[in-house]
Amino acid sequence: MLLLLACAHEPVDPAGAPVILVSMDTLRADRLGAYGNPDGLTPSLDHFAKEAVLFEDTYSQATTTAPSHASLFTSRYPPEQEVEDRRPNMKDMPTLAEVLGAYGWDTAAFVAGGDLATEMGVGKGFASWTSVQDFGSLLDTVPPALAWLDDHGDRPFLLFVHGYDAHAPYLKPTPFGYARSYAGYEGTAWIAVHSSTELMVDGWLHPDFTPIAGVFAEEPRARSPAARERILASSRASGRQPRKATDADLAHIRSIYDGGVAYADVLFGRWMAGLEARGWLDKATIVVFADHGEQLGEDGMFNHIGVSDAESHVPLMIRLPGGKGGGTRVKGIVELIDVMPTVLEL
Repeated sequence: MLLLLACAHEPVDPAGAPVILVSMDTLRADRLGAYGNPDGLTPSLDHFAKEAVLFEDTYSQATTTAPSHASLFTSRYPPEQEVEDRRPNMKDMPTLAEVLGAYGWDTAAFVAGGDLATEMGVGKGFASWTSVQDFGSLLDTVPPALAWLDDHGDRPFLLFVHGYDAHAPYLKPTPFGYARSYAGYEGTAWIAVHSSTELMVDGWLHPDFTPIAGVFAEEPRARSPAARERILASSRASGRQPRKATDADLAHIRSIYDGGVAYADVLFGRWMAGLEARGWLDKATIVVFADHGEQLGEDGMFNHIGVSDAESHVPLMIRLPGGKGGGTRVKGIVELIDVMPTVLEL
């Protein structure tokens, strides 16, 4: 059970401990100060970590959004989900929402569409699953989630909130985007226009190229000769030659990603302030996690189509009611599939 119960000094009363899950899509663990980053990108998450149990070595079960969340909600690995076109099949799998719902808990989710849109089926068991904005932000999902809390009574509940703030395209509004990331940038002008990183393979930018996901749907081995040949053929057909990304380009893209991380952190702080103002902060068990991370050029790619540590090592922090056990750090590998049994044990 993630060793979590060893950190609680006294039992938690289920009737008084609603559960709030916060998914920060595509957030690498190593971007948080609480996980060792000295750059000060995440003051809100770092403050949360001081009041939570932090798991240092948490790994996701997939590096695509829907199967990863399905694993968290069912405690099942992706091969059991019979994933097809990124859609997990959860038909015969009891979910966290179904189990809690069977015991009278209210269940609601406010998600940012995309691979968590209603038709993806990941919301199985939730009484309400609201896809607020396609590939949207916590800026979109936090306000309706807070409104739901304002209308909620005293019944225990499971509430899920999600945002794509660290997901590509990374560029966010000023001061997180242009003002932060373009100052002094002297790299390839092309990359300054196209913030999508799905056009980079092996450190080369491929203009007018069908996004990587389309190629790998036919050739799933990202670094195979067949996949590379498809990419080169697409570039040749466009009439525009691929361009080698410079060191300045790579630093620039990483800086834009970090701006997205900082933006996500500000919105997370807004969410926590909303919980505190409504009196839920110290009543709830709050689970904060990422479904997967992001490769930032370590293997010549900028995306999440592999299984490297950059893509699968994710943050996981659990704040118990009243902040019990806060500041505890747990070493040793755990997985997102451990969240469901841990919540049920609590």
